[in-house]
Amino acid sequence: MVQRYLVARSDDDARRGAKLGILSTVPTWFAFGVIGCALWSFYQLTPEELPASVTGQPDTILPYFIATHFPAGLIGLILAALLSSSMSSVSADLNSIATVATKDHFVRLRPMASDAVQLIFGRFAVMVGGILCTAVALALTLTRSTASYEIAALLVSILAGGLLGLFALGVLSKRATRRGAYAGIVATLVFVGWATLTSTLGVDLGFNFEMTPMLIGLFSNVLMFVVGYAVSVLWGGPPPQFKGLTIWSMRLVGLDPKKKRGETAAAGQ
Repeated sequence: MVQRYLVARSDDDARRGAKLGILSTVPTWFAFGVIGCALWSFYQLTPEELPASVTGQPDTILPYFIATHFPAGLIGLILAALLSSSMSSVSADLNSIATVATKDHFVRLRPMASDAVQLIFGRFAVMVGGILCTAVALALTLTRSTASYEIAALLVSILAGGLLGLFALGVLSKRATRRGAYAGIVATLVFVGWATLTSTLGVDLGFNFEMTPMLIGLFSNVLMFVVGYAVSVLWGGPPPQFKGLTIWSMRLVGLDPKKKRGETAAAGQ
């Protein structure tokens, strides 16, 4: 989705690309849910039982069902589709990791490095990132008893906690300040650290996060926005240069899509 709106020809095309990417996730995750419910119903309503090795690892249920109930030719097609989709997703992530490592770290340490040297370092970063990702995947496959989606959602909520709230603070508010953003970030880090220690890692601090760890990301984003906005209003600070960057200032720079469509129609008449 990010690639789609970064290479868009206009702001309107970028908006349409972002909306299409968001809407396309709805049927995708609905299909995942339907498959999971169907598998659960199958093994609950039929006499067939799962082996113990599969029961302990939820992610192996679907591959086990495919291997035991699908014909050989169809299994090959499914494996080819899975491998191709995985490679396309992983390659984009590895390129992003290499870009960050090269431009944000290596170039700052070696500002005089030539393009050829940067390219070599970027390829090296892709290789190292691929090796590390493979090692982590193998370790999780051998040791975990939780579905990979739950692990991914938990890691995102912990590592990116408050990111959506920070973005909303900058886009939805004209009164947000740097001081408020910093206060929201500090509050979010404290909350995420406390919730992770007391729920996921099992540390007893007397006052623990008793809800599911999946809610850490939700609460951290809300906390980020509320604390950031409250501190911005109460303590103020230098106003940011938000021209054209919030939903309230789009009309000031001619970015309002409704106004733009109206002007286009008037010009056509």
